[in-house]
Amino acid sequence: MFISRGLIYDCEIIRRIPPKLGEIEPGYEYAKGWEDFQNLGVSVIATADYMSGAVNCFTADDARYNWKEFQRFVDLHGDGEIIGYNSSKYDDKLCAANRISVKTSFDLLEKIRIAAYGSPKYEDQPKGSNYSLANICQANGERKLGSGADSAKLWQDGKTEEVKKIALHDVTITRIMAIKFIEGNLIDPNTGRRLNLDEKI
Repeated sequence: MFISRGLIYDCEIIRRIPPKLGEIEPGYEYAKGWEDFQNLGVSVIATADYMSGAVNCFTADDARYNWKEFQRFVDLHGDGEIIGYNSSKYDDKLCAANRISVKTSFDLLEKIRIAAYGSPKYEDQPKGSNYSLANICQANGERKLGSGADSAKLWQDGKTEEVKKIALHDVTITRIMAIKFIEGNLIDPNTGRRLNLDEKI
């Protein structure tokens, strides 16, 4: 497979996720969980151009780089791939719940799972395996900054530039991992073998 045109995107959330164990930290807003898309909210959307690597960051109240402009970016890439990491199951739904229209056409996590064990489903994943973006990056010479849970706390603490930095870094490393994968050079962190996309699946 060859991608000649594409837009990588990643969302960060506003509200925190309650801990599985222990008490919630007072003074913060929380959603019910990772699938409470309506209440999670969207703080930042970052994009990277697949070919050039050029990045942009969008927020709801930015005078120029706002949701309307993000929508224009998506529409401009209508004849190319919309790329994300677990974005078909998460970011697309998060955006839809917040009246932002985007649909992933190339979910890198799903493609990695198919190449690794023949299914895009988490339920079919071999026991003990970990295909998180952080784990994929570590096995391929990159490092992920923070997490969605971290960025929600930072956003509510008013550290908006740090959240933007996390989002921009995420789309940058997703682009690097996507290129490695498509070129057949992505290392599976669980097996150590190179993953190749089987276009028959």
